[in-house]
Amino acid sequence: MTTPRTPGRRRDVKKDKNDAILQKYNVELLHCLDEMKYKRDELHRDVISLKEEQGKLQSDILLITAQLAKVNESLCHKLAEKDECDRVISEYEDAFQRLIDGSENLLTSVRKAVQMVAPDVIIEEEEPSRTTSRQTRISTTSHPLHTPLTSRADTRGEVKSRLDSRQPSRADPRSDAEVTPR
Repeated sequence: MTTPRTPGRRRDVKKDKNDAILQKYNVELLHCLDEMKYKRDELHRDVISLKEEQGKLQSDILLITAQLAKVNESLCHKLAEKDECDRVISEYEDAFQRLIDGSENLLTSVRKAVQMVAPDVIIEEEEPSRTTSRQTRISTTSHPLHTPLTSRADTRGEVKSRLDSRQPSRADPRSDAEVTPR
């Protein structure tokens, strides 16, 4: 005996097959949706983490910018103070150099006057070295105002007596004017 084929049964098998395929697609679709939701949640967590880091970095930028502004302000003040110190040092070094030049001129004038008044007295002339304030020698032997006087005479008494005999008397004001070189 043969079973008769019924068209409804074939449709039922086909419908079941289509339902199974549709069910399989639904399961895969739900699985894909779950994966996408999981991926979206991971991305959301990453976005939140990055926004927090961005906020921290922006606050750090504000803090560092404020610190930079303070450092720049301090640097400007320090540079201005340094420039003022450089200016003052330069002025004092120039004044000191003028003082040295004046001392040198005074020494030259005194030597000329001594030679005019007492030609027998020998003044040891040392060449004064040009120095800056940092290089100034404190030694009395190198300072031009401490130049030793020497004489060909054997004793101090002889030198003094020679100097005393050559000096004009104080009673005549014209004699003082003649001695002082102008």
